[in-house]
Amino acid sequence: MLDVARTLPLVLSVYLRQLVIPLGITGLYYTPYVTTAILTQLVVPVLVLVAVLVGLWYWNRREGHSIVAFAGLWLLIGLAPALYLRNFGNGDFVRDRYMYLPSIGFSILAAVGLRRLPSLKGWSAQAVQCCAVAVLCSGYVCASLAQQVYWGNDLLLLVRGQSLYPGNPYTMAGLAKEYSQRGAHEKAIALAEATVRDHPEYGYGPLALAESYIHAGRYEEGRQWLERVNPEYAKSEVGMAGVAGLYGQMGDYDRALALCSEILEKEPDLYSALYNCGNIHLMDGQYKDAEQLLSRAVQLVRSRRRPDIFWGARSCKTAECGGATLSVASRGHGFQGLGLSLLAGQVA
Repeated sequence: MLDVARTLPLVLSVYLRQLVIPLGITGLYYTPYVTTAILTQLVVPVLVLVAVLVGLWYWNRREGHSIVAFAGLWLLIGLAPALYLRNFGNGDFVRDRYMYLPSIGFSILAAVGLRRLPSLKGWSAQAVQCCAVAVLCSGYVCASLAQQVYWGNDLLLLVRGQSLYPGNPYTMAGLAKEYSQRGAHEKAIALAEATVRDHPEYGYGPLALAESYIHAGRYEEGRQWLERVNPEYAKSEVGMAGVAGLYGQMGDYDRALALCSEILEKEPDLYSALYNCGNIHLMDGQYKDAEQLLSRAVQLVRSRRRPDIFWGARSCKTAECGGATLSVASRGHGFQGLGLSLLAGQVA
């Protein structure tokens, strides 16, 4: 419980900061249990929270009614379920969505405070209050719009998260995957190695490193790290599909297809399994089996309205398979895109 008690002030202060000054918005906050940097991560947040509580108490007394106390309690009680830190993984304690309900209490406090603004140098109190509301709302809108660009794609989101919270293993592993897919293999391997080294408790670190090595053509090292992938993940259907795809990329088709048989027996309509296993059959020259699996994958994608594959299948029906193949190959996802692009002429 001591680690929770030390970390709660930091988590509360982060939520308070994001309510007051919504900068650094991301889906990749990282606030691990406080074990070091006691001054900055414990003492300073405690002092800030104490100052806020004293300020609210004094404000409530001056108002002569309980609106300030009510709004302050709303803010705290609304956030209370998210303060049970044991319910989250280490570092995953802060999320913007947990501020939705508490923000109502914050809005009430802001409204009460704005209504108390006095007249100023010939400006009536009402004019001052209206200007303050306009400035506040404009500031929040501008702060939000300025950060929208970082949600444009996974790479931007992960780079932003890495710059704000460089110690987040989820961000490190995800960014390694993005770099690897874009051919920046050295950067990918360096990040994945740092993930494994600095966060040995993070179960997906070995998988990220294995993927980075395999995509870089360093198959022996990739094979070694595949053996260290979290057993629970490796035995799950989605995990087996991913691992099978990696073995297929290394040319170990027997092992990959053995995993495929096991997955498809359990989940015959699992999209990732059909996608990866169809490509493994294709790369191994088993074209009939590849066609069956990839055709099923295309049908599932069509039901999900994926525009690239759906357009490819539709174009083939109108004798435009050349364009369809090019579209699928260019918009596909590496190893998997190859299989669907070669299948484009057979899905009519």
